[in-house]
Amino acid sequence: MGNLPPPLDGVSTALYLGLIAISTLVNLAGVLVALDARDRGMNKFTAVIWYFAVIALFGLPAVLYLFLRKPQASAGSRGQNAAADSQPAIPQRYCPYCGQAQEPDSKICPACRKLL
Repeated sequence: MGNLPPPLDGVSTALYLGLIAISTLVNLAGVLVALDARDRGMNKFTAVIWYFAVIALFGLPAVLYLFLRKPQASAGSRGQNAAADSQPAIPQRYCPYCGQAQEPDSKICPACRKLL
């Protein structure tokens, strides 16, 4: 029992807590950079490389990433693309007799009055 370390004084406790806080912030910065890289279309491998670069160099690559990342599409254009992709295009129908464009559910051609 005589091999126990001496109790921590106030200065060393503050240093340990400071190091824990800094390492937590650097890790959080790495995670946020990696998630942002994935959201901007980078592959998983590139996002992991950015994460480890931020961790290894104490957060400095996070600032570099802010300048090098691709611009993100605006939320409005994303919503429009999603709405356009979710609805299938309705094929245009034409009358086989006169060639007039028809509504998809029409039974009789309004131009030549023939049964479709």
